[in-house]
Amino acid sequence: MQHTDLALYAAKEAGRNQFLRYEKGMREAIQKKRKLEFDLKKSLEHEDFFLVYQPVVNAKTHKVSSFEALLRWKHPVDGIIPPINFIPFAEEIGLMPSIDMWVVKAACKEALSWPHHVSVSINISAKTFELNNISESILKIIEDVNIDPGRVEIEITETSMLLNAEETINKIKKLTENNIKIALDDFGTGYSSLSFLRDIPFNRIKIDRSFIKDIESNIHSIAIIKAIAGIGDALGVSITAEGIETASQISLLMRDKCYEHQGYYISKPFEQTHILPWILSYESERVSGTLTEKEQICLV
Repeated sequence: MQHTDLALYAAKEAGRNQFLRYEKGMREAIQKKRKLEFDLKKSLEHEDFFLVYQPVVNAKTHKVSSFEALLRWKHPVDGIIPPINFIPFAEEIGLMPSIDMWVVKAACKEALSWPHHVSVSINISAKTFELNNISESILKIIEDVNIDPGRVEIEITETSMLLNAEETINKIKKLTENNIKIALDDFGTGYSSLSFLRDIPFNRIKIDRSFIKDIESNIHSIAIIKAIAGIGDALGVSITAEGIETASQISLLMRDKCYEHQGYYISKPFEQTHILPWILSYESERVSGTLTEKEQICLV
């Protein structure tokens, strides 16, 4: 009977409308999931999560535009666990809204100590954005933390737009009406619709790294990036290229008037304590004229 129950549970986990026979390992797999669920809930209560930040820089103004907050889990036994190993499961068990709200609060608090021209970008999962009161929850946190709403940017994916476009648009407009910035993340990888850009007041469009990685060899990627940059310029929307790994990629992006950059070539993510020294170092180097020859040529 226990084996039957385990097979039933596994069938439900696999998407229902099917049957499975009991197999060795089912018990261990279920126990592992239950332990992960217990650990996640316990870690959320004890705030075992922490944030690292990756900068977004403007190669034309030589300024740091923002830092994207990225979640990490410091498990009390297993050490640092990357998001890919727990975020999908947290979404599956309905814990992601609580985690997302923790991230919003923690990121806004830490951003208070940054220079006022630097914003904080916060990813909100599609599941969380389904909540009816998500806009109110975000606004309440920003009010409680007492950070300027204009320094907060919420990143959403195309998936969020597809779940319920009309409701999502209303939620976004409520945030933008309160001066919060909205970024469309991973643009071009899903079912992008240009109507989104027409109907929604985005402040930033982030070009997915899949277009950036082969920009030096794929003329189609170059053409797409150039077109997106042109749309952004016409709409007054910032265009950010993600996943930059080489100086050559930066030169090509600047040639096509895509000046906002993010990626390992700029910097890997790091903790809050390094942010102020990093901003000072990045901005002072560029003001002092240490741009590369390629960067100087592209800005002429």
